[in-house]
Amino acid sequence: MTTKDVVNSYLIQHRAPPYFKLSRCAWLVLLSCAVSSPGFARDYFNPAFLENQSGNGATTDLSTFGSDESQNPGRYYVDVYINNAFVEKRNVDFQAGKTADGKRPALQGCFSVAELKKYGVKTDLFPAFNDSPDCADFSVIPAASQHFDFQNQKLRLSIPQAYISNAIRGYIPPEQWDEGINAVVLNYDFNGYKMYGSGSDDDDGDDDEASNFLALQPGLNIGPWRFRNYSTWTTQSSDGDRHQEWNNIYSYLSRDIVALKSQFVAGDSNTNSDVFDSVSFRGLQLSSDDQMLPNSQRGYAPVIRGVARSNAQVVIRQNGRITYQTAVAPGSFEIPDMYPTGSSGDYEVTVKEADGSEQHFVVPYSTLPILQREGRAKYSLTAGKYREGNHTEDNFAQGTLIYGLPYGMTVYGCGQAAGDKYLSLALGFGQNLAMLGAVTVDGTWSQAKFDDGSKESGQSWRVRYSKGVLSTGTNISIAGYRYASEGYNSLQDVMDADDRFYDYYGKRHNRFEVTLNQQLSDTLGSLSLSWVRENYWNSSQKMESLGVGYSNSWKQISYSLSYSYNRNTYQRYGNDDDDSDNYHQNDQMFTFSLNVPFSLFGASTYAHYNVNTSKNGATVNSTSLSGTALKDNSLSWSLQQSHSNQDGDSAGFSTSYQGTYGNTNVGYSWSPDRQMVNYGFSGGLLAHADGVTLSQPITGSAILVKAPGAANVPVLGQTGVSTDFRGYTVIPHVSSYTRNDVSLDSGSFADDVDLAHNSQMAIPTRDAIVRVAFDIRKGFRALLTLTRANGDYVPFGATASVSKQQDESASIVGDKGQLFISGLQENGELWVTWGNSADKACHVAYQLDPSKNNNGIVTGSAICQ
Repeated sequence: MTTKDVVNSYLIQHRAPPYFKLSRCAWLVLLSCAVSSPGFARDYFNPAFLENQSGNGATTDLSTFGSDESQNPGRYYVDVYINNAFVEKRNVDFQAGKTADGKRPALQGCFSVAELKKYGVKTDLFPAFNDSPDCADFSVIPAASQHFDFQNQKLRLSIPQAYISNAIRGYIPPEQWDEGINAVVLNYDFNGYKMYGSGSDDDDGDDDEASNFLALQPGLNIGPWRFRNYSTWTTQSSDGDRHQEWNNIYSYLSRDIVALKSQFVAGDSNTNSDVFDSVSFRGLQLSSDDQMLPNSQRGYAPVIRGVARSNAQVVIRQNGRITYQTAVAPGSFEIPDMYPTGSSGDYEVTVKEADGSEQHFVVPYSTLPILQREGRAKYSLTAGKYREGNHTEDNFAQGTLIYGLPYGMTVYGCGQAAGDKYLSLALGFGQNLAMLGAVTVDGTWSQAKFDDGSKESGQSWRVRYSKGVLSTGTNISIAGYRYASEGYNSLQDVMDADDRFYDYYGKRHNRFEVTLNQQLSDTLGSLSLSWVRENYWNSSQKMESLGVGYSNSWKQISYSLSYSYNRNTYQRYGNDDDDSDNYHQNDQMFTFSLNVPFSLFGASTYAHYNVNTSKNGATVNSTSLSGTALKDNSLSWSLQQSHSNQDGDSAGFSTSYQGTYGNTNVGYSWSPDRQMVNYGFSGGLLAHADGVTLSQPITGSAILVKAPGAANVPVLGQTGVSTDFRGYTVIPHVSSYTRNDVSLDSGSFADDVDLAHNSQMAIPTRDAIVRVAFDIRKGFRALLTLTRANGDYVPFGATASVSKQQDESASIVGDKGQLFISGLQENGELWVTWGNSADKACHVAYQLDPSKNNNGIVTGSAICQ
């Protein structure tokens, strides 16, 4: 409660009668005042009125509360704004001063020269700052001022733009970036399924099938250095046979190079795909990091989308390695959280249905046009060994440079070399065509020498285009065409000459790909199209994948239709591995989905219907009921039933939970000849100076919340994230190089827990673990009546604190000596002041009686001496 609120409350309690009558004499006096010389005055409250009403003979000094700008000097936790732009939340020491016009008392925030410099102020222009470097004289900056909005706890600094070093919108000085604490990180993700046969013909269990997948991502943070590893373990058993495989996906050491706005990586990583296709390597890399730029200056890993006909396993491969595996329910699914394993090649997605059938499709990956802002240079330098799977091969080097020119033009070049085996050079340019979109054109020359001594040379030409038309709702995400001569080879073609796709069909000749989205209208819905087509030299075969979709909604009911055509992507149906008729190079699929939301038991629930039919497979009709539960929707559940014209009826259920100590999921499905159980759990472990904290999986930068004494308190805006029994928790993923606000749900505090301020800010660097600590006050909330030794109440407006320094924890004494204060022990001391002289202060030795507890507030009285 602010001082103004206390005063208003008092006036309401002691208001004059609602009706009174003025005498004729009084009216004459008022009339004479009205025609007298004009005068101007601000609102003023006479504290003597309080003393007369209360009968207290003490003089209350309320001069510091005369206005919002004038308050008690001390330390306050405030939001700092510079030129109306939020900067940070922090404690600021305030001293008594004057308003900008020098006419009224006002608190002035105290900032050191170093702090002003951190805010971007050009402190070198003002030598007078050196006279008081710890509390700079703000008035030496021409036309600068500051205003403290006490009621909203906001300090607004106004500084002429000429004296601010950087005016880029969203710019955060690197001095504010937090490298985080030293810590050990371990992420784990385990999931699997067990499939049981009908057992009607044999009971030896040979029809059973099982698969388990474990991904481990250990890491170590020491200062600015980051070590990360990603390893997977897969085991499969079928027909009595068991196979297991362990893969080390990558291990690397990295750190920021702030001065260059770049990242340094040593170990396993991937080259960028701005010009050449991305390749895996083991070595060294120094490359620009766009995330270090402000949001207004920054832009990709694809989202994997598909449709499952039943409870299915989705396996994603890249370069022949399993990089992701998960269980999905029937219907549409999307996977937006792939681990950053790079972008070397298309994603090969396998959807393994409950009946053993499989869908295969390709997700094309190409970057958007690489246009850069004028004057912006983006580069990458790589040297190491080419890496294929878990094996390293020949040494190679790559360099890329992209530079933005005036008039919306960008030029770029790239070179690759691998000893005497391979050499390639690429040059290109891009142009912002304004209303017509953006386009890039580049050409690549290559020379290759194979192990058998043969040599080839050739060229490749590529055109890429992107365009969005807001007025028509059209968005061409990426459209590209590439031509390669018969003698052209990429680095992968040479390094993997014995294991390339073109060994089956021939070398790549032409490739075309496009992704198009069209919003028809607000009522007619939207259309989407994705198409990738590739042909080969000396072969009539073609690889083609086409997808067309339509979606719309009526009120809250949504529906969609989709059609896909896949050619030479090897669709498999059935479970007889020896029957070649179960394999189809070409297939077509049609899907219709309907989603209806409604409320069940006060929670959001959705009814879903889906029909899926394919040329070579079954037609499946499925219905499901799904929803969320618990306070923050941390529990998700789903019930499914389906009918297939080939396999009959099936049903199942699944549930998942996001919790403080990790995530878990389990599901069960049934069909006439099979039963399947799928399960999984994932989480993170963080070892730090204060102990070990379990959490949800930690991906990228994270925040360690330290609130000792505040157990089981949710973090606002985070699903399933609450403090553990010690008062610690981890926010598992936050944005790097940007402001992240952290607040606790104070409504969940125990009666004996309180805190001074409930908002902290963190600006982590890449993969940093930043610790934010909350000042938890563990103790009683008390309403005390304070009296003096002579029996008078402590004056209204006095401030009381548990320490001699009047900090942000100080509370204001209300009417009749009443004081509300939190964080008190059962017995202790308080210091009370209501003026600057020694006779306007007293000391309280209090003793609380916990039995006098009313709704979490202990009442009592004490004498201030």
